[in-house]
Amino acid sequence: MNVFLKHEPVKRLPQEGACLVTVAVRDKQPLFQGPERLAILQDSLAAASDETGWNLQAWALFANHVHFIVTAREHVGREPDDVESAFQATSTEVLNRHDGARGRSVWFRCWRTRLTFESSYLARVSYVHNNPVRHGLVERARDYPWCSAAWFEDNAPALFVRKVMNLRTDRVHVVDDF
Repeated sequence: MNVFLKHEPVKRLPQEGACLVTVAVRDKQPLFQGPERLAILQDSLAAASDETGWNLQAWALFANHVHFIVTAREHVGREPDDVESAFQATSTEVLNRHDGARGRSVWFRCWRTRLTFESSYLARVSYVHNNPVRHGLVERARDYPWCSAAWFEDNAPALFVRKVMNLRTDRVHVVDDF
């Protein structure tokens, strides 16, 4: 998890905006069930972020889908699609090698949403952080180890954390029927 701690959470939406990405496993199969497989996802996401020059701002990783939000580092010069592509390629390769399932198609579909308004960005950060609670996996988001909620709470100012984590997200539209 230390790889995620290279930067602080962004308190304001950067001029370039941000991107929310949701990626679904083929046929909603729980291919990443269990700590070892979720670690594959987490490591793949960290590597993709480093490789493409995008900062992770929120992430929630599950057995059959993933949500993450990225913001551009200065002069990144690449599209947020690069993060999603690198993440999918790395996680597929590592999982298939782990399972001895060479050439298996793991990922089904990806949904990207450009976030250009600060209120929209902050609501989606809250949504992603609180997603493990929404899915009934934990009572407190920070207790789910495959989510950025604890990192966010530990690295952002307390007032900002309260503001974001308490935002209403019932009107946020994110593909999440997994």
